Amino acid sequence: MTTARQTAIDVLSRHGLPATRTLIRKLHVGLDKAAVACCPARDLTVEGAEGPLPARLYTPPGAEPGGALMVYFHGGGFVLCDLESHDALCRRLAAASGMRILAVDYRLAPEHRFPAMHRDAAAAFAWARAHASELDADPARVGLGGDSAGGHMAAWLALHGRDRPAFLALLYPLLDVDEAQWIGSPMKDLRFLGRMAVGFIRSQIEDFEEAGGSLAAFRVVDADLSRLPPTVIVEVGLDPLRPGIAAFAEAVAAAGVPGERLTYGLLAHGALNFAYLSKQAAQACDETGAALRRLLEG
Repeated sequence: MTTARQTAIDVLSRHGLPATRTLIRKLHVGLDKAAVACCPARDLTVEGAEGPLPARLYTPPGAEPGGALMVYFHGGGFVLCDLESHDALCRRLAAASGMRILAVDYRLAPEHRFPAMHRDAAAAFAWARAHASELDADPARVGLGGDSAGGHMAAWLALHGRDRPAFLALLYPLLDVDEAQWIGSPMKDLRFLGRMAVGFIRSQIEDFEEAGGSLAAFRVVDADLSRLPPTVIVEVGLDPLRPGIAAFAEAVAAAGVPGERLTYGLLAHGALNFAYLSKQAAQACDETGAALRRLLEG
């Protein structure tokens, strides 16, 4: 095991995980007053792979019954974040797109080992499709979205899942659960927390592989991209994941998948969670929502 990975495991599992989760909540929760005012939400539960999961339904003003629904998975390296940390982002995206968003609080590592989160994603998407009418949405217009690690789950499910989503939204997605991309990136030091999270989940993956699991089943970068539905990809400049995201976006376009690619050179990975601090991040949220609206109208 590499020293970097061992450091990540030590820091997150023995010392910093509870404190890090608390810090993230303090940075995100309740500070974006404009987002809270722009879109109402209600809590509910959905069916996960091994039982009920907390979820939150965002219904923007003016959303018509029978409209689209996006099932959304938050980022955080499969280890961090929750419904609260991404509440403002989901409110802004729902308001800007005009569509309902169902955010799912999937199980996290280390409490739950990989691939518990991916199995929860599949179960939650199936639940949303089966219950779309109860959520005032069209079962034929249920899509997937996510940022960072949540983007990985959304892309994986779109490529390998049983049912094809109506559309896909990927915000600076983590496309590979291999820590090499963080170690080799020229901007690796900008995302030490991300490297720790991915290093930690990599240790979980090792256990999964030793038990006979196949990591290849969770790869998205070398899958048949022509299977993807209409897709919006958001790319930011200050991101160690950018080279992989750029290559993926080009491959998606080459596969003939309709959609849009939005690039924000001066924003960092995770920036759309900080729209209350950055006008450009707030603009990116609005433009991502507008791109999704165009995707649905096209």
